[in-house]
Amino acid sequence: MEKKTIGKFIAVLRKANGMTQKDLGDKLFVSDKTVSRWERDECTPELSLIPAIAEIFGITTDELLRGEKNNPDTLIEDEPKLSAKAEKQFKAMIFGQKRKFGNLSLISVGISLFGLIVGMIINLGFSKGLISFFVTSIFLMASTICQICFTANTRISASEDDDYRELTDTANSAFVQKSISVCLVNFIIFSFSLPLVTVIDGRNFGLTFGQWLIYGLTFAIIATLVAYFIYHFYVLPSLIKRNLLVFDQKTKIRTAYKRRLIIRLSAFSTAIALLLGIAILVVNNMGNRSFADEVVLESPEEFKEYMESSYDKNKYSDGDWHFDNEGNQVGSAIIPDDENKEPFKEYDVLLDKQGNVLCEYYYHSGLYARIEYNIDSDNRCPITVYTREAMIEANGVVEDIKSMLTFAIFAEIAIFAGIYIIKVAKKKN
Repeated sequence: MEKKTIGKFIAVLRKANGMTQKDLGDKLFVSDKTVSRWERDECTPELSLIPAIAEIFGITTDELLRGEKNNPDTLIEDEPKLSAKAEKQFKAMIFGQKRKFGNLSLISVGISLFGLIVGMIINLGFSKGLISFFVTSIFLMASTICQICFTANTRISASEDDDYRELTDTANSAFVQKSISVCLVNFIIFSFSLPLVTVIDGRNFGLTFGQWLIYGLTFAIIATLVAYFIYHFYVLPSLIKRNLLVFDQKTKIRTAYKRRLIIRLSAFSTAIALLLGIAILVVNNMGNRSFADEVVLESPEEFKEYMESSYDKNKYSDGDWHFDNEGNQVGSAIIPDDENKEPFKEYDVLLDKQGNVLCEYYYHSGLYARIEYNIDSDNRCPITVYTREAMIEANGVVEDIKSMLTFAIFAEIAIFAGIYIIKVAKKKN
C-alpha cells in the first residue's frame, strides 16, 4: 500500500468516522478551511494538535505522523469495509442535518405566523392598522434573520477533492432552497399585511376582516408572481454562480426551459394586461355621461314642457330629502302647508343671446345632474338634459365595466400561470 501523507491520512480517517471537515475543526477549535488545507497538503497541523488528532481517531501519534497504521495489511483488507461504512455514516449524518434543518425552518415559519396572528389581533381588536403592520414586520424580520443563521450554521463544508462532494453539494443546495421557500413565505405575509398602511382606512382606523382578506390576497398574489419572476431571473443565476446552488445537468436544462417559458408567457400576459389597463383608463376618462341616457330637446317650448312634466312626475312628497343647487343633500323636506303647497318648486328662465326671456320653467336641482345648452344657437337649442337617475345608472354601468376589465386582468394572469404549471409538469414527466 502506498504511504499516505498526513493530510491524506487525516482525510481517510475523517471519512471512515463519518465526520465532516467542520466536525473535525470544531473538535480541534480550528476552522473547516484549515482542515481542508491539511487534507490538500497545503500545510500540516501544528505539533500541539497532533496528539489531539490521534486521540480523536484512536491511533498513535507515530501512526499519524507516518501516514499509515502499524499493520498496513489489515488496513488494506478493511479499507473497502471502512469506505462503505464511512459512506453510510456520512449519509446518515446528512439525513440528520436535513431533519435538524427542517425543524429549524419550521421555527422560522412559526415566528412569521405568530407575528401575523399578533398583527391580526392588534388590527381587528384595537383598530390599529399601522401598529399591526410594524409589529408583523418585526416578527418577519426576526424570522428571516433566524433562517439565514440556521442556513449558515447547518451548511456542510467540503474540499474540492472530497469523495462525498456530490452528496455535500446536494445537501447544501437543499438547505438553500428551503431557506428561499421560508423567505418567500415571509415576503407573501409581508405583502398580505401591506394594505394596513397603503389603504387609507387601514392606516387610520384598521381594516375589517373582509377588507383585509380582499386587499391582502390581491397583494399576496401579485407579490408571489413578482417574487417568482425575480427568483428565476436574478436570484437563481446569482446563487448558481456563487456555487450556493449546485444542480445536475438535467436540472440545469429544466431551469433554462422554465426561464424561456416565463419570458414568453410573461410577454403575452403583460401585453394583454396593458391593453385591458388602457381600456380601464379610456372608460374612466370617458366619464359617466357617455353611458347615460340623455334627453335632447330641440326648442324652448319642448324644453319647458319636458321640465314641467318631469317635475310633476317626480314631485317630492313629505319626508323626502332636500337638495341644494349643487345637488347635495342638505336636510329633510319642508312640509307643505297652505301658503307653500309646493316647497320644492323653483322657477328658472331660459334666455337667448340678447338676454331676452324665451320661457319660464320649473327647476329642481335634485332631479337633474346636468343641463347643457347650445351656446352657438340664438335660442340655446338643442338642449341636452341628464337626469340624476340616469347618471346614477350610468355610474353603475361604468363601475361594472371597470370591475369586469379588472377581473379580466387577474383571469388572464391566472390562465397564463396555469399554462406555465402544466407545461413545466409535462416537461418534468
